Amino acid sequence: MILGLSIATFTLVHVIISLIGIATGLVVLAGMLRGKRLVGWTCIFLATTVLTTLTGFLFPISAFTPALGTGVVSTIILTFALLALYVFHLAGAWRAISASCAAVSAFCTSVGTPLMPFWKGRGGT
Repeated sequence: MILGLSIATFTLVHVIISLIGIATGLVVLAGMLRGKRLVGWTCIFLATTVLTTLTGFLFPISAFTPALGTGVVSTIILTFALLALYVFHLAGAWRAISASCAAVSAFCTSVGTPLMPFWKGRGGT
């Protein structure tokens, strides 16, 4: 059990959050390419991506896996994205840092979610 949910149910919730993060990440990235700041979409993207990363750490861990490595990298990247947006308000170089972090974070989530079943099949967690 994880947070009172069976592992299967928790996994489903984790995947749904991940898929929302991927979808909103695509919307945010499209907005960035058009030079538009989509505040609401960005908030949802960051919230679901942070939740995806944090819930990923709650799964039983028996060894270091690519999923765990992706979670660590994603945590670092999301920290900079949140700092750029909410502390430094995209001033100066922080605008480019935010855009880069959002793109890398969307990539990490997009790659990690579909590959997870393959790692689980190989004994990963």
